[in-house]
Formats: sequence, C-alpha cells, structure tokens
Amino acid sequence: MKDEATTILSIPLLKSPQSDQLIWHYDKHCNYSVKNGYQIALKLKFSETASSSDNFKTHWDVIWAKEIPEKIKVFMWRAAQNLLPTAHNLWQRKTIKEPVCWRCQKENEDIFHALMRCKHADKVWKLTNYYQHIKCLARQNMLSVLQELATNRRKEDVEMIIVLCWSIWYSRNILIFKGKREDPHLSVVRAIGILDSYRRVKTPADQTIPRDQSCLGVIIRDYGGKAVAAAVQKVSFRGDVAFMEAAAVNLGIQVAQNAKLLPIIVESDFKEVVDLTRNRKGCLSEIFWQISAIQASLKSLNQSQIQHVSRACNIIAHALAHLALNYDNLVVWVETFPAEILLLISDSF
Repeated sequence: MKDEATTILSIPLLKSPQSDQLIWHYDKHCNYSVKNGYQIALKLKFSETASSSDNFKTHWDVIWAKEIPEKIKVFMWRAAQNLLPTAHNLWQRKTIKEPVCWRCQKENEDIFHALMRCKHADKVWKLTNYYQHIKCLARQNMLSVLQELATNRRKEDVEMIIVLCWSIWYSRNILIFKGKREDPHLSVVRAIGILDSYRRVKTPADQTIPRDQSCLGVIIRDYGGKAVAAAVQKVSFRGDVAFMEAAAVNLGIQVAQNAKLLPIIVESDFKEVVDLTRNRKGCLSEIFWQISAIQASLKSLNQSQIQHVSRACNIIAHALAHLALNYDNLVVWVETFPAEILLLISDSF
C-alpha cells in the first residue's frame, strides 16, 4: 500500500478544485471492461518477452539516429523525400521553364546532381577523404545513397557527409539568391566547424534520461518564424508519454504568458493531446488534469489555439528537451540564448 500511496500523492492537481473521479488507468479511455481486465491479468501472470522490434532499426535511422544538428537532420530528411526546391522539382511544378542546373548549366538539377554531381559540389568533395567513394555512387535517391555509405563507412564519416551535403546546399543557395560564389574550401570548413561545435556542446551520448525522470523542451517563435524564447525543465516522470507532452504544452503556455508573447498558437506533434484539448474525445485518466489546465489557459488567452504538427516540425523542441539533463531547475531564455541553444534554433538552411 505504501507504493500506491506514493503514486497517488505524486499525481499533480490543478490550481482550481476538481471533483474526484473513478478511473481504470489501464484503458486508454479509462473505462473498465471484462476483456481489458482479463488482458491485464494475463500480463501480470506471464512476463512479456522483449519484442524483436526493439532491436530493429528502420531505414530512416541512417538520418535520425545520427549525432548531428537537428536542422541538418531535417534538411537530409527533406532531401531523401525529394522535397528540396531543385530546378527539376520546380520545373515539374511549372514554377520555372527548364530544369537545368543554375550553377553548371549542363545537367538537370535533381537532388543527387545538386549534392553529388554538379561541378561545384564535385570541387567540395575533392577536398575530402570521401571523394573516391562519392564519385563511384550510382545516381539514386539520397536515402539509398546514405544507406550505401552506412554499409561501408563509419558512423562519424556518414555524419560528416550529411553535414557536407547541407553545406553544399547552403553554398548553392548563397550563389542563386545572393549572387555570391563561395570558395569550396569554405564549404568544407563550415561543415567541419558545425559538426565540431555540435559535438562539443551536445549532451554526452552516455548521459541517458533516468526512467523516473522526463525532460521538457519549449521553443517559441514570432509570426516570422524567428525564435524569441526557449525553455527546458527536468521533471519527475508521471503517467505516460501523453501526460508529459501535455506538461510540455502547459510549460510553453506559461513561458509565453510570462514573456508577454501573446496571443499564441500551440503546436504539438502528439495528436492525442491536441484532440483531447479540442474535446474531440473523452479522457478520464491522469492526463485529464493537464488537459484541463491547457483548456483553461487557452480560454483565458484571447485568440489563442492549439494545433497538431508533424514531428519533423517540432524536432527542435525535442532536442531542447534533451538538453534539460544539463540543468537542475527550470531555465528560460528570452531573446538572448547561449551557444548550445543558438546551435539548435538557428534556422538558416
């Protein structure tokens, strides 16, 4: 009974009183059924074996599992999904008249050409130890390129290759939009500098989050997309992932209120939290208290709302959450950010 009492006492309550409710927390909607009770009884009687999927690495791990800045992961994910605005992609959308590469004026500019085959990209690769491997690659999508490289190269090499691809794309954009032609040495130096800085300020790989703790991260941007505030907090883990996501939403609202950054549009990649806040489905579990707090705050803030976004759009907040391990208490930055935060929130692609 001592454990149960500790668990009950750890449940956070709203500032305003609420009536107690009976719930069955093993069910998503907290409603008891014989079927659900039977399943729980089986789980208690027979220990579950670890799923083989726990050790399964998806093909996207070649991007998302790499220890590189989050903005560069997003860039490479977009490249692998053929979402970068190359001349070929813009031509297919009938935005421009021809798909020829703006830099070399020799071939159609698809993503493979822009990052690997254009003569300007080639000059960058020649300055690295990866040139012989890169020039032998067959034309293919970038996900296949990375998977091939991952089978023959060390993890650190693949990380540098991804950052070099970002630097080549950055140099391309400087030429196209600003008319400035960069020395290929600068592209290499930029990539080395970014990766070196990231490795020096990132959370050490062996610093894992204890099971009884959770980390919250918040990023607040203005209407133009510029980061104006951020916050991190290490807290006790309660409930489940949905509960902690709701706690992060409440933290974000609190930071925005204190900084007078109103009205707000809350963006969460956890659809259940968004749906519950919008009253699209019922919930009687512990998360109810967090959802009620979100609803009360949004109601009191004129023209404020919550919406669901993909995880790719919210990845900076997740990266910030990991940094919370470095701080014992809530830390909030407004307008001015330390180096490790600037590295994460920089939005130059």
